[in-house]
Amino acid sequence: ADLLAFEADLKSTRGWEFKYGSRNWSVVEAGGVRALLNNEAPAAVQSSIRVDGGPPPLSGPLGSAVGGLGLAAPLYKSAGFGG
Repeated sequence: ADLLAFEADLKSTRGWEFKYGSRNWSVVEAGGVRALLNNEAPAAVQSSIRVDGGPPPLSGPLGSAVGGLGLAAPLYKSAGFGG
């Protein structure tokens, strides 16, 4: 019951819907963004994607700089750098 109340609170206050949860990890979705959260540090988004296939958010509540690195690596490679 406590977990359901917690999920309902996050849905009403942040708009987050839980898609998956375990002891260590949670996957939430809001505004077309799906994010992986470490339950020990939920404010630090581990990774996020746009559900519609657009570029990952780099800022905002479910944004992550990791998405920027994921975009930068192929661009760096396509520009002829890195072997």
